[in-house]
Amino acid sequence: MPTELTQIKGVGASTARRLAQAGYSTLQEVALARAAELAEKASIPPAAARSIINNARRAGVEKAAKGVEGVITEAEKTAHRTAREAKKAVRRTARAVEEAIEEPPIEEREGFLTELWKNLDNGEQTWELDLDQYAVETPEGPRGPTGRITIKVEVLK
Repeated sequence: MPTELTQIKGVGASTARRLAQAGYSTLQEVALARAAELAEKASIPPAAARSIINNARRAGVEKAAKGVEGVITEAEKTAHRTAREAKKAVRRTARAVEEAIEEPPIEEREGFLTELWKNLDNGEQTWELDLDQYAVETPEGPRGPTGRITIKVEVLK
């Protein structure tokens, strides 16, 4: 006896056997059946056939909804993982800028990383960094990177 049929509200072992003998072995087959045909093939009253078909459709929708919930959960996990990876990439970029400047760590320069993380934690998606303020003046001219960097973080929810 197909156990999937007993998941339909109002279908017990006896009705499931009748449905299976009539050629209905899955929830989808029952949900797509015509009431008159199901009633005749399974030898059940037309009202019972309509009820079983409606309940099979509800069960199918619930089953599909659980599948969608699983997909959404996986998408949320992927979004969180991507956000963590983005933060790591921003940290790597900041360290690369720090190495390019060849001066004291950026964290010690007017709170570069502190400001960056504060902006990210406050939900800001775009942060612009003016590198000129971190360049060191030497007799040969500014040392270190110059220009602007725009860091854009997109957090998927």
